[in-house]
Amino acid sequence: ESIQLLADGAEREGDQITFRQVLNALGRGQSLHSALAESRLPISESVLKGIKSAELSGTLGSMLERASENAESIRVMRAKAWEAARYPLIIGCLAILIITGLIISIVPKFKALYGRMDSELPKATEFLLSLSDLLQNHGLTTAGVILVMAILLRLLLNSDPGQKISDWILNRLPVVATLRQELFSHRVISNLELLVGSGVVLPDALKASAEIIPSPSYRASLIDASRRIRQGQRSDLALNQSTLAPLMRQLWTIGVRSGRLTDFLSIGRQVLGDRLNQRLTIL
Repeated sequence: ESIQLLADGAEREGDQITFRQVLNALGRGQSLHSALAESRLPISESVLKGIKSAELSGTLGSMLERASENAESIRVMRAKAWEAARYPLIIGCLAILIITGLIISIVPKFKALYGRMDSELPKATEFLLSLSDLLQNHGLTTAGVILVMAILLRLLLNSDPGQKISDWILNRLPVVATLRQELFSHRVISNLELLVGSGVVLPDALKASAEIIPSPSYRASLIDASRRIRQGQRSDLALNQSTLAPLMRQLWTIGVRSGRLTDFLSIGRQVLGDRLNQRLTIL
């Protein structure tokens, strides 16, 4: 009945068809996990794992509620991050256009003046005059070269070596490194709360959480912690060797030793979420 309500209330025809496909799969006796996995709905693999375990443990309602809260908090943070970046991006693009116009239209007028002075120019001025000549005489070629270089840079950043290099640089930048650590830690702790609360075992929960992190170094540390736990190491010791935020590692240790891991994961999610919202608001 819930899926039927979603199908009836969907605004797009494609969503209506997808929900009805899920409904038909449930009518054939499939589990919700398998029906959603076969659909085209944008549900992450970690959430699907949580649904699978929650169906078996009978905690599907609370699991879906936590998943909804996590998705909403991530949406709000992305909106704040874009709001913080939008103004400097607009100003930066306008500045580039204005400077390009000045180099093309104004700088050449000074070239004749410098020529009459017949004196040695500073290197910065010579570079500016050369750049003006280049844009005037080969503007389209220069724009094409810049476009090709941007495409090559994008391909390089999407490759494994490029991702590792950019990740290494970003993890060492002031302000950005701390923000990334808390952002990734918040995503991991939210996902772990979801999966552990649904009954997924810790190694699988850590591995699934690693898949949603775009940083190679953070992803490798989580996979290594999962491997250590499978080999018999205590989970708090395994996670203490990761690159996650110290607050998360401390709360994890307290949660494991007190037998209230899910409760302390919830505390960590709320605290890190508040801290991230504050940082993004300041930005």
